[in-house]
Amino acid sequence: TEQALSGAGLAELLGGEQICHPEHRWSSKNNAIVGICLPQWVRMLAERRREIAWRSYWPRVLYITLMSCVNSVLAFSDSLLFRSAIRAMERVICEKKDPRFLSPVFILGHPRSGTTLLHNILALDDAKFTTCSTFCAGFPSSFLCLEHVGSRVLSGVISNKRPMDNMPLSFAVPQEDEIAINVLSGGVSPYMCLPFMACHADFFEYYSFRNDSAARARWTRAMITVAAKLHIRDMLLQRKNNVR
Repeated sequence: TEQALSGAGLAELLGGEQICHPEHRWSSKNNAIVGICLPQWVRMLAERRREIAWRSYWPRVLYITLMSCVNSVLAFSDSLLFRSAIRAMERVICEKKDPRFLSPVFILGHPRSGTTLLHNILALDDAKFTTCSTFCAGFPSSFLCLEHVGSRVLSGVISNKRPMDNMPLSFAVPQEDEIAINVLSGGVSPYMCLPFMACHADFFEYYSFRNDSAARARWTRAMITVAAKLHIRDMLLQRKNNVR
């Protein structure tokens, strides 16, 4: 309910639109698309305008619109300073020149089955694994330049505890990279069911992309960019540690 733009099951039906409780209507924390940039957000609004409960969730739409403008400005720093490095790393990934990209680890499991714990344990081995932090997942367009400062300035956009299990939450903890892919691709991800719960079945096709090659291309492009930027982030952190 903290993330939704279309309220199904938890709201009353009034005038053809889902009306949510005021507490949830004005909530802005833990939103999975808070780091989206303006072009992707405009495309998402155009594609999903009929699924948005505008009368209920206009404050969230306005909030994300304002954040998307901020994110677009912040993304310029990564583009300006790391464009060449990102493109070069994307080529390395696509051409499979680096063996580290040939053996990714996928953690699969039902909710509440321990996948987060396993993820956190594997992330401790930073010499072997490249992992995505919560800030990187939430703000994939600007984390190379702004992760350190942004984690402090934007700390108010997430809670101290995960709402589903009361586990500690911060921008530093490992996070699912699919959140970043959803943001960069403009909503080509199963994670679109978080802001659009009422039409969650529409996103089942994004588990396989069997019938949508264009969506598959968008998702793949976003995934490669996320992987490239995370690897560059690792190199920057290693360089910083070596200087110390």
